[in-house]
Amino acid sequence: MAKDLRLILHAGMGKAGSTALQLWLGDQAAELGELGIATLRTCETQGSGTGWERVASGGAQSMGRPHDGRSDAFASHGPFVQSISGLGASTETVVVSAEALYDRLYTGDAALQGWLDAVAARATPEIVIYVRPQHEWAEAAWRQWGFRTTMPASEWITSHADHGYLDYRWHTRPGARPGGATIRLYPVVDGPSGRTDVIEHFATAILGLPPAHLSIRSGPQRANAGLPLLVCAALWRDPPPGLWIDAHDNLRLDALKLLLDERLRRIDGTDPSTGEIRRVLYDWAAERFGAANDGLLVEMGWDPDGWPVSADARGAGTGMDAIDRLLGHELSPADAAALAGHVERLVALPDEDVATLIWELRGASTGPSARQQPASWQRRLRSRISQGT
Repeated sequence: MAKDLRLILHAGMGKAGSTALQLWLGDQAAELGELGIATLRTCETQGSGTGWERVASGGAQSMGRPHDGRSDAFASHGPFVQSISGLGASTETVVVSAEALYDRLYTGDAALQGWLDAVAARATPEIVIYVRPQHEWAEAAWRQWGFRTTMPASEWITSHADHGYLDYRWHTRPGARPGGATIRLYPVVDGPSGRTDVIEHFATAILGLPPAHLSIRSGPQRANAGLPLLVCAALWRDPPPGLWIDAHDNLRLDALKLLLDERLRRIDGTDPSTGEIRRVLYDWAAERFGAANDGLLVEMGWDPDGWPVSADARGAGTGMDAIDRLLGHELSPADAAALAGHVERLVALPDEDVATLIWELRGASTGPSARQQPASWQRRLRSRISQGT
C-alpha cells in the first residue's frame, strides 16, 4: 500500500457537532466512495472482539475506547491496517470518526499513541478536532450527560476543568503528535449568524469538496442537542428509575427529546434563570480559561468573538454554586405533569418499542429519508435485549 493514503481521524470533542457529522458521513457514504473517500467504523466481531467495517449507511460513530467488555479497537493496529488494505486502489482518503478519542489524546494515552505510530507506516494520519468555548460546552454537556449523574452541576462541570479537558492548549505540548500525525483544532461557536456548520467545514475545508456535494444537511433534527436546562434539573432532582442505565445511555433520552411538547422545548428561551445560568458559566470560564484562551486565539488565528478571554475575567472569584441555586427553579405544575407523563410512558416501554417510537417520530418530523435507524442502534438494541437489560 502506498504511504500517500490519507487518514483523517475526527476526534470530537463531544458536544461539538459530532453526531450530525457522523450521520452525514453515513448518509453520503456512497457518494463519498465515488470520490475516493471511504469511511470506516468499529464493529463487533466474534466473542468480545472489535473490528472495522466500511460504512455503507447509518451512523459513522466508532467506539474510541473499550466498552461493554469489548476489546479496544485502538490498541492493536493489525485489524485496521487489514481493513484499509482491502479498500482498493481508488480509495485515496479514509475517514474515522470517534469523539471519545479526544479524551485519550488530551491525556496522552499510550495505547492510542502506539496505534497511531504503527498506522503511520501505512497512511498519513491527520487528527481533526472541533472545540467549543468552555462555557458553551459546559452547558451543552450537562444537558446531555451531567444531569444524569448524582453530582451537582457545579461540581460536575468543574471536575472536567480540573482534569484539563477544557484547556485546549494540550495539543501544543511535546509528544502530543504521535506517529507524525498533525493535530488541528477548529472552533465551533454560537455567533450572530448561528452556530458554526461543522458538516460544511469538514466537507469543504478538510475533505476539499465543493459545496455542491453537500446534498444532505444536518438540520436541528439530526443534531444531538440536550434537553432544556430546567427539564434536566427536574430529572436530576428526582431521577426516574429505568429511564436510562447510565449517563451515556441515550435510547430513552432521544425519545424524550422528540416527545417534549413545544412549550417544554422552548422553556430555555422563556425562563429568566436560563440567562442567569449562562452569565455565571461565562464568568466562570473567563476567570478559569481566559488567559489560556488569549494565547490559543493568537496561536490559532481564531476570531475571538464568543470566547471568554482574560479581559472578561473579574478576578474576584466566580461562584459556581450559583448554578446549583438557579437550577433549583422548578417547572410549572402543568409542565411538570407533562414531563412526568412522557417519562412514565417511556419507562413502561420495552427497548425495541422505544426504538420503533423514535423511528416513527423522526419520520413524522423530518420525512421518510430520516427514518432509517443506524446500524449502531440495531446492534445496541440486540445486545441489550439479549442481556435482558
